[in-house]
Amino acid sequence: MDRVLTTVPTIDIHEFASLGRPASEVAEKLECAFRQYGFFSLVGHGVSTSVIDDAFAASRRFFDQPTQEKMLSTPSDGFLGYRGLGTLRASTRNAQSSPDMKETFSLGPDSSHGLHSSASAASTNIWPAGVPELRPALVAYYESMASLALKLTDIISVALGLPAESLRNRSDRQLSWLASINYPPTVDARPGQMRFGEHRDRNCVTILSATGDGLEVQDISGQWHQVPTRPYTFLVNAGRMLADWVGGRWTAAQHRVCNPAGAARRQSLVYFFNPNPETPLDPLCGRSDGQQPESSRTVITVGDYLKSMLDLYR
Repeated sequence: MDRVLTTVPTIDIHEFASLGRPASEVAEKLECAFRQYGFFSLVGHGVSTSVIDDAFAASRRFFDQPTQEKMLSTPSDGFLGYRGLGTLRASTRNAQSSPDMKETFSLGPDSSHGLHSSASAASTNIWPAGVPELRPALVAYYESMASLALKLTDIISVALGLPAESLRNRSDRQLSWLASINYPPTVDARPGQMRFGEHRDRNCVTILSATGDGLEVQDISGQWHQVPTRPYTFLVNAGRMLADWVGGRWTAAQHRVCNPAGAARRQSLVYFFNPNPETPLDPLCGRSDGQQPESSRTVITVGDYLKSMLDLYR
């Protein structure tokens, strides 16, 4: 059997504090999850269910518009705004693979709407006039994710044996993005076509909320595992930036969204967290194999690291 239905570890963070037993227990669970799986389910996060519901509802209204209306929000450069079906391919293993069966609307840290103003790497957000409720709904969700990401940085710091606010202090002007993704029913999918091709996230930490199943994660033996979706539960995974930053101690897992014939519509909200753009990616800890971390020989910044990702959209 190729695919085994499994559940990644679940971590409840509502009792986490900067000091004391709850903090160490939560941090230990994160350490084990990121080391073994690269993923975990997050509960006790404190994000309002209405903020989540509003973001999904406004996104549906945007994606349900005629194509010509959505195309008005397509960027001329960069990746913020709308990207239509068949315009992106996540898989980096097979350059001949079919484009992903998804459409996206993305926003970033643009100071014009009150979010943290970051670096020049962020292009300007594009807001559709036809769905005015999309902007407040996604901004509220973005800001909730920005706050949640700071909580996660405290837990990550403790897990690495660092002072609790070590990463928080480098993340007051996050260079983070939010992607609202729509996966239409798969009646027109080509054989072998993915909704989201297999890939490893390039950012630091990803926080995902989704409706409908389909996410699969690859384990260290190369086997794919289905990860079910639960309402108001986030899936958190380590990106390649974090895995490199900690010298391979944690896993940036290969993952994808499969495309079974006749699958119903799926939506997801994906927050790609990154610290401040000028933050140097100097080693946070030693390599798990005892060798010198690559980043200790050539220290680059968060902004530099992300340029390769941005170039994919130009």
